Amino acid sequence: AALGLCCPGRRPSCRSTGRRPDGSYGLCYCDQECARTLDCCHDYAQACPVIPCVVSQWSVWSDCAEPCKTTYRSRKRHIIQEPRNGGEACPALEERAGCVEYWTRQGTEC
Repeated sequence: AALGLCCPGRRPSCRSTGRRPDGSYGLCYCDQECARTLDCCHDYAQACPVIPCVVSQWSVWSDCAEPCKTTYRSRKRHIIQEPRNGGEACPALEERAGCVEYWTRQGTEC
């Protein structure tokens, strides 16, 4: 890719003149859109590899402090690696679950 560029979306400034994957020579791009429009520079895939989102493991669930109250518990995780070059987007970073269901599973009558 031109000068090591790896641009999101379609960027007119993210282009070069060089060899394309089909062997032709001319204007080529180093942005995410080039894969769809088929006008990438010949080395785009190597210079700008797809990097998916990476997230941490889930935290432990928060407590359900008061039995049978209509509240929820939650757990979270954080982003370790943001997606780049068209990589898969990040999944949800928080989950919630009801506390009534939790206490019922623990044997408490609600």
